[in-house]
Order: sequence, then C-alpha cells, then structure tokens
Amino acid sequence: MHAPAIFETWWQEVEQCSGQAGDFAAVSWYYVPGAGSFVVGTDPEAVGLWQSSTNSITLAQAFREYAPVVRHEELHAILKRGDHPPEYFQDKCGSIVAH
Repeated sequence: MHAPAIFETWWQEVEQCSGQAGDFAAVSWYYVPGAGSFVVGTDPEAVGLWQSSTNSITLAQAFREYAPVVRHEELHAILKRGDHPPEYFQDKCGSIVAH
C-alpha cells in the first residue's frame, strides 16, 4: 500500500509529542483487505501492527485511515519498540494515539 499523504503529517505529530525522530520513508505499509481486525499472536482482534524485523506497519482495512490507530503504530516505529511505555503511549502522546 502506498501511504496516504496524511500519514506523514500524522508521523510529524507523533514525532512532536514524543520528542523522538524517525524515518517515515523507511516504513513499509500494508493493509488487510476487507478486515475489521486480524490475528496477531494471541490477539484475535488486532487492528494494527508494527513489525520491527521489516519496519512495516499493517492495518486492518477498516482502520487504515483512522488517525489514532495509525499514529499508535507510527509511535511504535518511531520508538523502534513493540511494547507500550506509558511515558509515550499515555503521558506524552496519549491524547493522539489509540490505547
């Protein structure tokens, strides 16, 4: 999937709230056609996933342009972490990312 232009704007918002910088152009984007969610490990209802091994973000089609979900996955990519440090996901960027 080619990332819509708004994704880069959202990326910049996440960089601003987190105080961290990342390389938007280095991320590959995918979506699961027709899906409202997909299975990731033991989570049967994931709507987004950042994968460190490929530096890619996969979104369920129903959420591929839903800003809080996209920003959530972008924050993972910027931090290069798969966990959810409260400092970033709640304190710094909690008002703009999905929980």
